[in-house]
Amino acid sequence: RLGGRRVALSDRRIEEWTAWERYTLFLRSVLFPVINATYVTILGAVLLLGGWFVLEGWLTVGQLTTGALLAQMMVDPIGLILRWYDELQVAQVSLARLVGVRDIEPDAGD
Repeated sequence: RLGGRRVALSDRRIEEWTAWERYTLFLRSVLFPVINATYVTILGAVLLLGGWFVLEGWLTVGQLTTGALLAQMMVDPIGLILRWYDELQVAQVSLARLVGVRDIEPDAGD
């Protein structure tokens, strides 16, 4: 009957889903460290350049601190947007699963 074919189809779909989950996990494990690296890179650049300016007397320590804080405040919304985008993708996949369950035709024996 259909039992063997359904089990095989379910197994294949589970394997595909697991492969996609692994792939998206890989993408997230690359994306989030890159985002964190941008935080450090921007702050480091501001502090290095600002430190040089302080040594030259072109800036005060307070101005450097303000610049570093402003640089961090400019980067934070980008990270927030990317996290929300990730959440929207998870929601889209969940909705697709629900719609997929609805589209399955009932078995004749059900």
